[in-house]
Amino acid sequence: KAGVRRFKAYMETLKREARQRFDAGMNWLDAAEDILLEGYADWIDGERIVANVAALYREFSGGKERHETPELFAAMGRFRGRR
Repeated sequence: KAGVRRFKAYMETLKREARQRFDAGMNWLDAAEDILLEGYADWIDGERIVANVAALYREFSGGKERHETPELFAAMGRFRGRR
C-alpha cells in the first residue's frame, strides 16, 4: 500500500508541475526537462517522465497535442533530467 501511495503522490506532483508549465506556454519536452521531482531521484527509469508529461499535455490540450511513439522514445533516449 505504501508503494501505491508514493506512486499516487508522484503522479499528483507531476500533474501539478506539468500543468504549471503548460499554462505558462512551455512545450512538453522543455517541461519534462525542467521538472525537478525531489524525493523520486532514486527511482529507476527516470526518462519515463517524458512520456508522462507528453500524456498530460495531451490531456490538458483536450487531445490536440499528440506525439507519435517513435518521437516519445527518441525524446526519452535524449532525456538528461534535473535530478
